[in-house]
Amino acid sequence: MNTGGGFGAWKTIDGTNLSAETISPSGFGFKIRITATVTLASAEIKGLAVLTNTTLADQAANLYPLAVNGLTLTGLKNPTEVRIYDAGTTTEISGQENITSGTYVTSIDAGTYPLVDISILALGYQNTRLIDIDMSGGNVSIPIQQQLDRQYRND
Repeated sequence: MNTGGGFGAWKTIDGTNLSAETISPSGFGFKIRITATVTLASAEIKGLAVLTNTTLADQAANLYPLAVNGLTLTGLKNPTEVRIYDAGTTTEISGQENITSGTYVTSIDAGTYPLVDISILALGYQNTRLIDIDMSGGNVSIPIQQQLDRQYRND
C-alpha cells in the first residue's frame, strides 16, 4: 500500500487483503485507475464495483463539494474585518478579522452557496455590504474602495 499526505491522499491496493483496508471518511478524494497488464484487442472492462462499509452520519459529515470557487477581495484598508454570509441570511460561511495584507481570499462551495453577501468593516471607514454576489460562474475577484467615515470618532 502506498499513501500520500494531506487532501487527495492516494492508495494503491493490490487486492491481496482488501478487507483490511481502512480509509478515513474525511479529506480523501477517491479516484480509481485501471491499468491493463496485457495487450489484447478483445480485452475490455464491463463494470467496476467498489463496496464500502460506512454510516449515514459519516457520509453526511463528509460531502464532497463539486463547485468550489475562489473569492478574492483586494484593496482592503489596514486592519479590516470581512464576513461572508449565505445570501439573505445571517449564516456565516467564512470570515477573518484584522486583515493587514490588503487582500482577503477564501473558497466558496458554489453548489451550496450560489449567492453570498459580503460585509466589510474597518474603524474609520464606512461599513460596506455587498449583496447577492454570484459565485456560480467561477472565481470572483472584487476590488474594494473603502470610504472614509467623516462621522467616526474614536475617543
